[in-house]
Amino acid sequence: MTADLGALRIHLEALLPLAVAELRQHDHTPEQLVAMAARSGKELGHLGDAVQWPGRHSGEALGALLTGIAVAELVTPGTARQMLAILGRGH
Repeated sequence: MTADLGALRIHLEALLPLAVAELRQHDHTPEQLVAMAARSGKELGHLGDAVQWPGRHSGEALGALLTGIAVAELVTPGTARQMLAILGRGH
């Protein structure tokens, strides 16, 4: 696993509980959650900005990735851990 991929996984694992909790409090339907994940990372971009990932618009990009993973976890519990495990197998 490259250092960048490892750092990304660490950030996602740390932020995932916050993202899931934030999405859960709004009581969205699975359809609304999937539509949200399809949009840009503006829903959770503030969490991406908080880790100050390097690069232009990185907060939104990380927020989009985090939104997708959090939505997957809410729709099908356990999915997020599987997705993060895939990052752990990266080279």
